[in-house]
Amino acid sequence: MRAEALSRKFAAALRCDPATSDSVESTGVLLGIEHEFFVVHDGARVDFGPLLAGLNLGRRYLDPADVNARRLPTGAAVTCDGVEAEIALPPINVAPGFVVEATRRAAAERSDLRHHLGDGFALEGSSTHISVSINCGIEVIDATARLYSCTFAPALMLLLDRRDSYGIYVRPRPGRIEFCGEYATGRRLQAAIAFAVGSVRACVNAVVGRRQQVPLPPRLWVDLKPSPDRFGYVVHHNALGTDLYARGRDAPLALAGGGSISADAVLRACWSSARDALGPLGSGADAQAANDLVDSDCALPARGLDADDDAPVPVCSSPVYGRLVEPVQRPRFEMAAVMVTWDAAVLVVAQVRERRAAFVCVPRAAMDRFFERLDSGALDGIITRYLRRRHRPRHRLERHEQITKPGLYGSLSRRRSLLAREPDARLQLTSAPT
Repeated sequence: MRAEALSRKFAAALRCDPATSDSVESTGVLLGIEHEFFVVHDGARVDFGPLLAGLNLGRRYLDPADVNARRLPTGAAVTCDGVEAEIALPPINVAPGFVVEATRRAAAERSDLRHHLGDGFALEGSSTHISVSINCGIEVIDATARLYSCTFAPALMLLLDRRDSYGIYVRPRPGRIEFCGEYATGRRLQAAIAFAVGSVRACVNAVVGRRQQVPLPPRLWVDLKPSPDRFGYVVHHNALGTDLYARGRDAPLALAGGGSISADAVLRACWSSARDALGPLGSGADAQAANDLVDSDCALPARGLDADDDAPVPVCSSPVYGRLVEPVQRPRFEMAAVMVTWDAAVLVVAQVRERRAAFVCVPRAAMDRFFERLDSGALDGIITRYLRRRHRPRHRLERHEQITKPGLYGSLSRRRSLLAREPDARLQLTSAPT
C-alpha cells in the first residue's frame, strides 16, 4: 500500500463522530483559561524570564510561536509574557461541571508554580484571559466580537474587572474569541467563565441568523476602539458614555437607539440570555456563582484583588495533553511530540535502528481516540508499514489546513507554517458595530 493510502487509513482509524455543521451548536464546546502574574521576591517585583530558565519545568520548544513555553505533565503551559509569568490551561471540554473544573485547575497550577519558585517568592495576579471556541471563519468571529462589545461586554466587565481597571479586550482569534480582563479567582472567575461561554453562544447564534435563538440584551452605544497591539477591540471603562467602574450597577448606559438603561438592568438581561444559551452544556452548579453575583446587591465591579489561598491544591492533569509531554514506546517504534497547540499535536515516530522516521498529525478532536487506539495496538501496523515506505517529497506536512485532519507524513516543514494565521491588526475596522 502506498504512503498516501496508509495515511488515509490512519485518518479513518481515528475518525470521530462528525462535528455538527451547525456553527452555533459547535460553538462554546471548548474553554481556555490563561492567568498572568507579577512575580514578587522579598517584596519587589522581578523578571520571571530568568527564573523560568532555572525551574526545570516540563518540555520546551513544543509551541512554535513561543520558545519560552514549557508544557507541563498536567497539560498546562508555563511561559513568560514580558516580565510576567503566564499559566495557560489546556483546552477544557465544556460539559456539566466545567466551571468548577476550570477554576480548580487554575488554582492548582498557580499553587504548583508558587511551590516551584520556592521560599521568598509570591505571585500577584495581573490578568485573566478567557477563550471560547467558535467553529466559524474569522469574519463571523470578528462580527461576533463587535456585536459582543455593544451587548454583553459591560456585564462581563462588571463580573471580571475591578473599580480601578482599564477595561476589557475582545479579541477575535482563529477558531475562538478571547476576553482579557482583570485577574480573578474563585467565585468571580466561576461567574465570568459561565457567562463568557453562554454569551458567546448567544452572540454567534445572532450573527449567523439562526432561527432558534435566545433574545439578546439591548444594544448599547459604545465608543469602540481597536486594540493597540493585536487585532481586536478595547471596551474602556469610559466607553459607554459614563465611567462604568466608578458608578457600577447604578451607571446609566446609553442605548444605541436613544435613551438609557441602568448597568444593573443590563447585567441581569445579559446573564438571562447567556444562561439560556449555555443550556445543556452547563449544570445548575456551573451557573450558581453567576446567579449569586447577579442576583445579589454586592458592589460590582469588585473594589480590589481577590485574595489567593496559598494552601497547596492537588494538580489536576489533562489526560491527553499531559500524555503528549512524555515519549511513547511501542514494540516496533517510538514516538514523541514535536508540536503541541490548541488545534493539534504533531509527533515524530521513529525506528531508530533502521533509521526510519515519519510524522504523525493528530487534531485536537481526535486526540482521545488516538491514544486509545495507540494503547490497544490498533495503529501499530499502519504506522510500521508507513515507516517502511519511501515518501514522495510532496507528502509533507507544511500547511495549517493539513492539521485539521489526522495524517501520516514523510517530512515536516517549519512548524510555524502550521499555525493558523491571526488577523492583521492594520486591517481591522475601527467603527462601532451596527
